[in-house]
Amino acid sequence: MGSNSESQVLTEIPLLKPSLGESQRWSERTDVRPHDGITAELISDNHAIPVRVFDISSTGICLIIDEAKKSYIPEISCFVTLSVKVRNSQKFSAKYKVCWFAVYKDAYRVGLQLELPAVEKKTQGTILNLAPEYPLVGYVLREFHYQEKALVHIIRIGQEVIEIAVDDGSTLFYKDQSVTVHFSPRRAKKGSICGSVVSIVKEDRRSTGVSQLVIRLKVSPIHPVLKRVFVEHLLANSSISLSQIREIGLDVKEIAQNFRFRYVKTQKEYLEVLDLRLKAYHLAGKVMDGAGPETMVAPLDSISRILIALHGDKIIASVALSFPESSETLLDTERALTGGYPSSIPPKVTMIEVARLVTDPDYRQSDLLLRTFQHIYRIFALSGREYLISSCDDKLWPLYKKLGFAKTGLAYPHPYLNGIPHHIITINIKVPTAGVSIDPFRWSILYKGMTAHIEQQMQIERTFINKVRIRAFKLISSLLARWH
Repeated sequence: MGSNSESQVLTEIPLLKPSLGESQRWSERTDVRPHDGITAELISDNHAIPVRVFDISSTGICLIIDEAKKSYIPEISCFVTLSVKVRNSQKFSAKYKVCWFAVYKDAYRVGLQLELPAVEKKTQGTILNLAPEYPLVGYVLREFHYQEKALVHIIRIGQEVIEIAVDDGSTLFYKDQSVTVHFSPRRAKKGSICGSVVSIVKEDRRSTGVSQLVIRLKVSPIHPVLKRVFVEHLLANSSISLSQIREIGLDVKEIAQNFRFRYVKTQKEYLEVLDLRLKAYHLAGKVMDGAGPETMVAPLDSISRILIALHGDKIIASVALSFPESSETLLDTERALTGGYPSSIPPKVTMIEVARLVTDPDYRQSDLLLRTFQHIYRIFALSGREYLISSCDDKLWPLYKKLGFAKTGLAYPHPYLNGIPHHIITINIKVPTAGVSIDPFRWSILYKGMTAHIEQQMQIERTFINKVRIRAFKLISSLLARWH
């Protein structure tokens, strides 16, 4: 009997709500009650009509109009002024179009849709797309709900502007609204962006084609910690250049941790290296106009390991490293010397020659060159050889000097680089591994991190004095970091 009664109850449950397929409104609107702090005034034919707000979303609103004022219901479009009381009272006006109206008790319900512009492309300056595969997710607090938050993700960043995509249609946004996007709840100042709503548009997701709400915010100055996060996410999109990132006011000096380093593996990559050499040397005035990539082939490329840095699949730095196995190998730096190296140059089998070190001009004024040299240092330390030998012109000598190189006193007009005078320079492995002939501050910046990485892989041989020096350097480095 109990089971029959129970079955009867289940079959008599009334259909009180529409099915999901019959209504697209219920999940995209916020219900409004008389004392929720949202009021509206409808302007039609220059008449202000007091109305009640039934529910609201970022793109639409349902109003209740007394039956006596039915004649004021506009047929096409109207302006609605909303007053929103959250923390501070705010008013805003927007143009809506009438979608429908129906009898509601002793009044009328009118459905209005915000007249959204086409997907807005205009902005002051550059606006950059984040790579959709690596979304930058944050959250906003839902003002009309108790301790609720809605997830958003940043899809574009511009000069004083960001655009966030919102999947939760019941989170209310309106023009000039103050919005804070949080990324780190424990460090609010460093992990939040504050801004005001400039526009609300609907556009299709690039990956799925499904519509999403896009809110453009004019933002206040962003904390440097968060700026670095933005740079890292922008760099995930390898089609974005550093100059574009700089245009939107983001610092891009420390970026190399976002790139990959490895050796050239294919002929296609080698051809890309030749193109990069030509691009870099032509800009530096080291090759003649009209030169082709074939002129960038170095004599020792065939026996060298060519290290490259990659931004996505794009080669942005390269360097050829030659490991001579005998004194008979003719190195790049001795090719223009009559009679070869003098006796003051260490034996070739103790050296690695560094040649054709270039970076993409679009990636300069960053730490890319420093990080490239740190990877050269790693190869150097693991090779068991004692010296690096290379050459540089007067313009680049100050940089190599800071790295710990020393001039040998030899110079020559480079036979492959427009005859520009180059100095032959060397560095001993003890400079980076033991801090010899370099001050603690420079060692800390240039070599501390990579030295620690190398020490995890192998035992670096040091004399007692060198061990004491490195311990002192590490202590000084720690004190400098705390002071800074």
